[in-house]
Amino acid sequence: MDDLLINDDCTIKDAMQAITLNKKQAVVIVDSQMALKGVVTDGDIRRGILKGISIEENISQVLNVSPKTIPCDVDKCDWYKYELEDINIYPIVDKKNKLIDIYIKAVSELFNEKVAVIMAGGLGTRLKPITEDIPKALVNVKGEPILLKIIKHLKVHNFKRIILTVNYKADLIKNYFKDGKDLGLKIEYINEPKKMGTAGSLSLIETRKYNANSFLVMNCDIVTDIDFTALMRFHESQKSLATMCVNQFDFNVAYGVVETCESRITQIKEKPVYKFNVNSGIYVLKKLTFKFIPKNEFYDMTQLFDELILNGKEVHAFPLHEKWIDIGHFSDLKKANEIEK
Repeated sequence: MDDLLINDDCTIKDAMQAITLNKKQAVVIVDSQMALKGVVTDGDIRRGILKGISIEENISQVLNVSPKTIPCDVDKCDWYKYELEDINIYPIVDKKNKLIDIYIKAVSELFNEKVAVIMAGGLGTRLKPITEDIPKALVNVKGEPILLKIIKHLKVHNFKRIILTVNYKADLIKNYFKDGKDLGLKIEYINEPKKMGTAGSLSLIETRKYNANSFLVMNCDIVTDIDFTALMRFHESQKSLATMCVNQFDFNVAYGVVETCESRITQIKEKPVYKFNVNSGIYVLKKLTFKFIPKNEFYDMTQLFDELILNGKEVHAFPLHEKWIDIGHFSDLKKANEIEK
């Protein structure tokens, strides 16, 4: 039970680390006397981040103080009767609300098939001269190709089918991964006949061949330990047609910002910090979204999201708090090699 508990004086960051370790998507909060203070889920934390709450703040900022609990005098054989559809963790408490035990609901796999599409057709121009001989997908981070790291991480989260969209030096990628059998996966390839943007090659995928209702789509140059399971569950729980992973970007203004209403000064903000959510290059798309992508044309992922938004579709942001490095420049590659474990 210890790996499911943290104290109420802990930070949101502490809760994130506990959830990463226990792999249960939640953590129970207690005080020093084991009195239940609440429950925090992975989703609670990510929604807090979207609201601008810092992960250095106390866990109370994202705490569900009224979680569903089970009285300790209920027979263990009857705990299952308290289960609700979207609740996976139940504190067992006595009459004084002291934590006695924790019941974890057996969570079945939501997806009958998990398919990931990795965009690996880019030229990697900014990483020349390395990419004169190999595609960006095969650039090494700590002695291992970036794309291999991504695929291994996807496998941990039960993705069994991988689609690689390839163009530049495609044969090198195909010869390295082959059909995926050595990795215990099924790897397929989509050949981009021309430069197609960050989403155009998706129009070449015959989605009817797959049982998956949603596809994870990502760039091949990202070093990350994102929780793909949490991402897929978030996408489904929000009934999202398209989900974009976002990172928080802080922009520091080096001057005093003067706000005005016409010519009247209303406020002066001295060296403010503005926070923005930026695209991280990782997405989940329902099959239905593929019909919005023009066939065999140049088309960017941002165009797809703009189209969906204009059509009033459910589109959501999934905030990342995990490690994330986009290997776009030599400085990024150096950083990844320094911190990658």
